[in-house]
Amino acid sequence: MADLKELRIADDLIVSGNLKVTGEQIVTSTSDTTIKDNTITLNKGASSLPAAGSGVEIESNGSIVGSLVYKSSGWDFGGANLTNTGNISADFVGLNDTPANYSGAAGKYLKINSGANAVEFITIDTDQVPQGSTNLYYTDTRADARITNAGVTSSTVSNWNSAYGWGDHSGAGYLTAIVADSIDNTMIDFGTTGNKVNTDNLPQGSTNLYYNQTTTYADADTRIAASSIKALSDVNSGATPTDGQVLVWNQSLGYYTPGAPASAVVNLRDSGTTSGTVSSISTAYDGAKKLATISSFSLDTASNTKVQINFAIEVVQETPNNATIGIFRAINGNAMTYGSPIAEYSSPSANNHFAFTLYDSVTANSVEYQVVPKFDSGSTNTYQFSNMSFTAIEHIELSGLLKDVQTSSLASGNYLKYNGSNWVNETPSISNNSDVQVSGPNANHVLVYSSGNSRFENQDPNTLAQQINFYSLQGVTQPSASDDQKLLKYNHGTSSFVWTAGIDVITEVVDDTTPQLGGNLDVNGNSIISTGGADINLTPDTGGRVVIATDLVVQGTATTLEVNNVEVEDPVMLLNKHSSQPANNSTDAGLIVQRGSSENNAAWIWEEGTDRWVAATTTSTASATNITITANADVQAGTVYATATTAQYADLAEIYEADDNYEPGTVVVFGGEKEVTTTSILADHRVAGVVSTNPAYLMNKDANGVAVALRGKVPCKVEGAIKKGDVLVSNAKRGTATALAPESANPPAWCIVGKSLENSTDTGIKVINIVV
Repeated sequence: MADLKELRIADDLIVSGNLKVTGEQIVTSTSDTTIKDNTITLNKGASSLPAAGSGVEIESNGSIVGSLVYKSSGWDFGGANLTNTGNISADFVGLNDTPANYSGAAGKYLKINSGANAVEFITIDTDQVPQGSTNLYYTDTRADARITNAGVTSSTVSNWNSAYGWGDHSGAGYLTAIVADSIDNTMIDFGTTGNKVNTDNLPQGSTNLYYNQTTTYADADTRIAASSIKALSDVNSGATPTDGQVLVWNQSLGYYTPGAPASAVVNLRDSGTTSGTVSSISTAYDGAKKLATISSFSLDTASNTKVQINFAIEVVQETPNNATIGIFRAINGNAMTYGSPIAEYSSPSANNHFAFTLYDSVTANSVEYQVVPKFDSGSTNTYQFSNMSFTAIEHIELSGLLKDVQTSSLASGNYLKYNGSNWVNETPSISNNSDVQVSGPNANHVLVYSSGNSRFENQDPNTLAQQINFYSLQGVTQPSASDDQKLLKYNHGTSSFVWTAGIDVITEVVDDTTPQLGGNLDVNGNSIISTGGADINLTPDTGGRVVIATDLVVQGTATTLEVNNVEVEDPVMLLNKHSSQPANNSTDAGLIVQRGSSENNAAWIWEEGTDRWVAATTTSTASATNITITANADVQAGTVYATATTAQYADLAEIYEADDNYEPGTVVVFGGEKEVTTTSILADHRVAGVVSTNPAYLMNKDANGVAVALRGKVPCKVEGAIKKGDVLVSNAKRGTATALAPESANPPAWCIVGKSLENSTDTGIKVINIVV
């Protein structure tokens, strides 16, 4: 067998027996080498130790920077320091420079010397320790200087000696009436009655401190600041508060104790974006043109959560004007969609400040927010901003944690009502008022004040009407017998109604705006028309219908049905009908479905230009005669019966479950933890195919996995030089194919990935078209 010049292994190389290398050098280019052996033997088999020793050297930038080498004289660290953050265990007696007088006795100190004996153990006192700068040794000179500074001389000592003998020395002016042996517990009276010494004449000591405004108010304030709030007599000193609690008064215990507040702020998130310029903005919201994002964050609770959104910005440039700012939200890790924002705000023109606050009620585990601009017109608009702040604050309602608040089944509009022991939530009703009593209410009942019961009570309006005299109404005079057959006429001058008779009472005839027919309405060949652009409305009563017993002909330009559902009993609907059918049709025809202002319409049309049915999305409306197709739409059906089909793309593929998300062009084999995986085996017999880029026909499409091309033309990753027609097999580089050398034996059919359709001299990895 010829010598192997080079062996490249793309995956792990496992040697199950011993590995013997007989060359002169082993070079590895890995970042880490892991050895399971307990012992590494260097210089094995040599008859003697080299003069340079045997060990390990460490190289940096082409130079040896450290070494651990064993020589005949011992271990050599290459002149480097030995540094360790833990302990280094050694026998101190065994060190080379351990003094001979070391006996391990306690109470001795280690002294560093020069010369042969580097260290020795001695007993020391202050004679061997030099004086520091703070703790000074005593000297007579220093003591004399201290006494002199205090003003004590031989003459003053003599005076005090004679002045302070035991006895009465009031005449000396120093002490008054001090009797020998009675000085203990005696108040000393310094000076005469009018000049007695008090605390104003004595300096403050270090223990008994004065309390006065100029010196010790600050001391008292410091004392208060250093005290715990638990030191107060009406605060529970035995309770241990937790984060977020406040002091709550407990009437039964008679003191304040830690408790939970009614609400809390648990999250504050900032987008981090403060300035920028966004260009090419159109009339639709586009996530690629967003101003800022508050990344998805977990909410403290999945319900009863309100997020306060604060937004402020300086508009530097808005070209042109009329921009709108939309706030968008995505929950639970879902992708952001830009159909309808949760809120919109009109942006001011350039050089103006703009801010708003939004409260968003969220029921979710996590939430993300984005702010996106759009303009009223155009597609190349620019929005430049600075000093922007975009934050979200999560608030949690904690009303249920208050001791005397008990809520259940909270609903919009609830309020708290005290029931004698607790505050409970209720939906407000008029009967909750203390001066209202409602008993057996029915439809149309009204509230009438009862002076006897001092409250409002519900009453049937017919009963109430029986209690009212018509002439008791304000502005109506009470009629007399002479007013029989008279009518009421309003007198503006007296602001009242008066009874009057005669034709002059009837000043105008008012049209009946809601006439009712006693029989059929016969137009007698005439038309029912409206003037002034008014509608003609036919509005049947609830449950009624508008029934047209013969043909309905609409001669306008459009028929609009503003209903939820349209039911047609006709078996055939004819579109694009002409009163005079042309020889050749020139307009598209079909159905268009509106999908909202932020999405294109959906269409199922007969496209006259290509003479085929088309399912697509379009920006065209019902008034279009030549419908613009923006994109082809997917069609879902059961079984399709057709004479022939064509496809834009090339290969036939099927979904297989994979152990990773492999990109198009990757060569896969059957195996791994799922159905398919990659391989590093040359000409692997398990080959399955190539991950398809755009399959013409995809089988098993709703399954999870990757689309594997089984037949047809498909892009494929290959390594090495390639010629058209080369047989391709799996490569040692995972996920790629390679061509066999011309002299290689033909592999079995089950090992072939496909055949090359391209030439390439590039020996690296590239993507080419192949046939599988």
